[in-house]
Amino acid sequence: MVIDDAPLAALTPERMRTVLGPKAHGAWLLHEATREMKLDCFVMFSSVSSIFGNPAQGNYSAANAFLDSLAHHRQALGLPALTVNWGVLGGEGFVARNERVADFLARQGTIAISPGEATALLESFLRAGSAQAISIRVDWRKWRQFFRGMQENPFLERIFAALENEESVGATSDWRSRIDAASPAEKQAVICQAVREAVGSVLRVKPDSLRDDQPLTDLGLDSLMGVEIETSLEAAVGVALPPTSLMRARTIGQIASLIAGHLGGAAPVAESTPVSAQTEATSAVDLDAISDEEIERLLGRESDSEETEAIEDAKR
Repeated sequence: MVIDDAPLAALTPERMRTVLGPKAHGAWLLHEATREMKLDCFVMFSSVSSIFGNPAQGNYSAANAFLDSLAHHRQALGLPALTVNWGVLGGEGFVARNERVADFLARQGTIAISPGEATALLESFLRAGSAQAISIRVDWRKWRQFFRGMQENPFLERIFAALENEESVGATSDWRSRIDAASPAEKQAVICQAVREAVGSVLRVKPDSLRDDQPLTDLGLDSLMGVEIETSLEAAVGVALPPTSLMRARTIGQIASLIAGHLGGAAPVAESTPVSAQTEATSAVDLDAISDEEIERLLGRESDSEETEAIEDAKR
């Protein structure tokens, strides 16, 4: 398994090959080399990423989707095959070795399966003769909030319908109630406070220490954290911001203005610093109008860090 996460626009052929090789190419070589053998089983460890997708993991999802297809192909040929779309495996492995990843997945709602549980599940899948099985332990409420794009997925329709029946109809969050009750002059300040709470929780900093004009990238914000903050804000305020809007807005004040605009009462952002040149450069970059060679040249230009960051932001 190789992980090399990036938005689709940033995935070069080499970055695709690096991730596809160990799983897709490796599995195909094993398939070809063992076709004439009388195997008891042919087991491949896939991932739920090929079923649901994961932010910035297009290459990894594709690699696992190949394993899933290969299992069905082998069974169609009369050969043994099983692919397991695992969620988080605990105890050992990539997630167990990466505390930050494990913490991120837990906040997303995906909980680890122990080695003992994985072994028992694998045995049951083999006995059933399945070509493909999914094994995931998840808090569906958290997961639904994080993966907003899956709301109308037919595969999960019954699960989400059951959750909706359990939840109070028309429940309004405390933050949304406070925003709605605020006067026009106070509304922006209340929204800023809600944003500080969400950002502070994800970045592990005290909300009161955050300034409205402080670039979030200075605090180590990355694309995964951005998705988590957007999800947290949607749950708290009831506004679904456009994807990657946090990476474009850059500051708490600008994020609050975006939310205020969606609520129909945008107020001017009270910031002591102007919108950065990087933000302006981001809006001017048209990725469809420049070649891959030009993008790589710009990204490789060490002396022009501002332009490099602008291109990367545009890709996000």
